[in-house]
Amino acid sequence: MTKREIQADKTKKRIQEEARKLILEKGIDKFTMKDIAKAADVAVGTVYLYYSSKADIQVAFEDEAYLDNFREIMNDSSLTYGQKLYKYNKFWYINGEEMGAAFLRGWYRFSLDKENYANESDGHLESRIEREIKVSEEMLQYGIDSGELDKETPTKELAEILTVSRQGTSMYWALMDGNVSRKHILNEYLYHVLEPALKRYGLKSAIEP
Repeated sequence: MTKREIQADKTKKRIQEEARKLILEKGIDKFTMKDIAKAADVAVGTVYLYYSSKADIQVAFEDEAYLDNFREIMNDSSLTYGQKLYKYNKFWYINGEEMGAAFLRGWYRFSLDKENYANESDGHLESRIEREIKVSEEMLQYGIDSGELDKETPTKELAEILTVSRQGTSMYWALMDGNVSRKHILNEYLYHVLEPALKRYGLKSAIEP
């Protein structure tokens, strides 16, 4: 890499880190691109070189927080399919708990405000829900490809149901200000929603730690 490329990489990483701090400290709906620039000690235009909007920042944060973890778990050959499902969903719920109820309320306000989100992203970015549905489809397709689920499993329809169910329980927890055990909600989702739904399509591995 040239000196200019090395410097650009350092600048991007600094912006990423400061944006991550602001997301965790304030929530995605409580800061501006100018705030990121100030925190990273760069011009606002420099921030826009790497992120076109806050929605773009949200996607990058989600990829780091969830998608990378999902792929790592799905590619772990030491785990059964049921263990993969347990491990990813446990991570999903516990990570949300660590972010906090106030954080998630802000996150949902931003993500579910379709008009604002579309304006932020020029209409090119998918919402968090849409992205999670695709992850759930990938999870189900993995089950089909590995022989854990029936070939006729309706991946798209089932992914939508599972994703909305999981997000609903998470939103409920946030609206209750975290006064309900998220671990309890995890178990309710796993064994009263996910496992029964997948058993209808031939699930072979029990969902377990």
